[in-house]
Amino acid sequence: MAPTPLSPPAEPRLCPGVQPPGLCPHHLSLGYLPGSGGEQVLSGSSGWGPSEPVDVLRALGVQDGRDGVSIAAGICTQRRGAEESDFAFRLENNTQLSAPTRQLFPDGPFPEDFSILATLRARRGSQAFLLSLYDERGVQQLGVEIGRSPVFLYEDQAGQPAPERYPLFSRVSLADGKWHRVALSVEGTNVSLLVDCEAPVTLPLERGPRPVVSTAGVTLLGTRLLDEEVFQGDVQQLLISPDPQAALHYCETYMPGCDVPLPYGLLGLYPEEVGAPHPVGSAQLQEARCAHGCQDMPSWAWHGRSLHPRLGASPSGLG
Repeated sequence: MAPTPLSPPAEPRLCPGVQPPGLCPHHLSLGYLPGSGGEQVLSGSSGWGPSEPVDVLRALGVQDGRDGVSIAAGICTQRRGAEESDFAFRLENNTQLSAPTRQLFPDGPFPEDFSILATLRARRGSQAFLLSLYDERGVQQLGVEIGRSPVFLYEDQAGQPAPERYPLFSRVSLADGKWHRVALSVEGTNVSLLVDCEAPVTLPLERGPRPVVSTAGVTLLGTRLLDEEVFQGDVQQLLISPDPQAALHYCETYMPGCDVPLPYGLLGLYPEEVGAPHPVGSAQLQEARCAHGCQDMPSWAWHGRSLHPRLGASPSGLG
């Protein structure tokens, strides 16, 4: 059976309250309406709409100095409109981070159709799982293996597909020591991989008609249970979106090229989130936020820019 092609992304919409008018990310469901004085929060559970991506790095508590994590320069060392480099988290062979999957999806089930979006640089020649989800029985239901031939591991509640039928992207290599924007789209019985904004490679995903990925288990970053191989490299962003079409516009909405400013504010790691004094006072912080339309950053962008003193760390060491 021929794979079903992905439909084109929806037309972007304008943010009516931003001056000058700008594009609204389709997923931005939390924030104060520009010009409202901060009184009106956009709709959604606890302020978050159903299309808001899950920031896996944030949910797992990834931060500098924890479990072998350090700060490195991100995909763009010089980005338009920014004085400093993008920054990323460097994961070493002693990095072990995990959390209950319900911590990532506290308000609902794991989406049936979805996108996994990542900006990363893996160590040359490596082959390891970046992300692993297990159910309450310890069965791995989802995994993204990064390497010379990336594998998408997926197993629904009925054990479909069988391991020998996992999608293997044999003509793609992500283990070259270079930065890549990687987007996986899972929709129906197909999975598509887009690398660096190129045309998607689509493979069949032989799962059942009503597949379920349990949230009663655990999520691991950089490895899987009882596996000696661990992901070593830099990760700037790792998202799970309930929109399977998000993969198509990852390079526009979530992680644009270096000649385009990032689609979120310049400040991240707010002191109320990390419990540490912020180098900028609260008045200056609010002023900076309002310079971007008085909108709080969406959760997926919390670590996108920061006043971290090591923001410009050297990108070397991944040869």
